Amino acid sequence: SGRVRVGTTRQMVVLLPDQQATYTARADTFRRTEPLVPNQLAYQTGRLSFTNASLTDVVQTLREVYAVDVHLSNPALAHCRLTADFGSEPIDAVLAVVAETLSLTVRRDGAVRVLTGAGCGL
Repeated sequence: SGRVRVGTTRQMVVLLPDQQATYTARADTFRRTEPLVPNQLAYQTGRLSFTNASLTDVVQTLREVYAVDVHLSNPALAHCRLTADFGSEPIDAVLAVVAETLSLTVRRDGAVRVLTGAGCGL
């Protein structure tokens, strides 16, 4: 909600909300860096977190993390929003929670999982 100064006696960096700094010990320097994207480390931590995320973003993240094919049955589903946290659950368990939360169903078509439903209002 404000500014934060970080640094050493040699160098100071001012950070604004949602910014972060990286310190390089060898050079004794700080630099502003991009904050981590939510779920960027999910492949290592096994944890997924979604806060008011569009179902399109959720599906894209699940594709990347689980290396599975997940599709939405109709474009209206893109308007659905999800807030949920997952920890090391298998993809089918995650999709079951997503479906239950948003009043959808999950259909398997071979290796492809398809989320179906009427969609969500704007």
